[in-house]
Amino acid sequence: MITPQDIEQKVFTSALKGYKREEVDKFLDEIMMGMESLLAENERLKKNVADLQAEIQEHKQNESSVMETIEQAKSLMSDISESAEKRAEVIIKNAHADASRIVQDARESVANLTSQSDTMKSHLNTFRSNYKKLLKQELNRIDGVQNDLFADLRSDFYPGTELEEEPAPAVENDMQDPAIAAGLFSETISDEPVAPVRTPMDDLFSEPVAVQADVADEEPTENMTDKTLTDLVLEQGETSPDFDENAKTIVMNGSEDFLHQNPDGR
Repeated sequence: MITPQDIEQKVFTSALKGYKREEVDKFLDEIMMGMESLLAENERLKKNVADLQAEIQEHKQNESSVMETIEQAKSLMSDISESAEKRAEVIIKNAHADASRIVQDARESVANLTSQSDTMKSHLNTFRSNYKKLLKQELNRIDGVQNDLFADLRSDFYPGTELEEEPAPAVENDMQDPAIAAGLFSETISDEPVAPVRTPMDDLFSEPVAVQADVADEEPTENMTDKTLTDLVLEQGETSPDFDENAKTIVMNGSEDFLHQNPDGR
């Protein structure tokens, strides 16, 4: 390749009818200057090309790195998506299992509560029925004991009298016989003086004695204090049309209560 130096140092030989030296030198100088300019431009362009190529190479490397990053991002997104889907499936599955368990537990609890409620209702109904029967039995027993007691007492102390209760008369003092206040006996007030007698309650809660209010109208007999209440009643009732052979004599002591019940409740 011809360089500007080659053009500058070129020497031509002289000949007849040759070119003018000045014109040839001037033209060579112009060619040299143009060639130098072209060479400089060429170098500049080569440098630009090299820079561009280096930049392109750098961009290619960056592109490769970006592509690699993109691929990694895609892979990561795929993994995240797959993991999220699996996690969502697990969560949904666990939620369904928990919901089923909760519903099953709730149903079992409702069934148990319903069964317990039915059992309690059945027990309550049974208890109420048994309690009503027991109350009826006790009331019937008490009524029977009361009627028997009143009948026995009236038949023992007042043979032939009605079982209807008579109102208790008012007394002058504040103390009144509990049996009279309860309506078990009627208090007889006579204008004739009578000997002091024991009250029916004294007879009920003490040893048997030979005293009765109705006997006061009869003539006193010998050894009257040695006779029992039953003897007096029998003596009076044998001649009376109201005499009851099945009458009972009740003798109560500390071992029995007022309702013919022993201390053990029978």
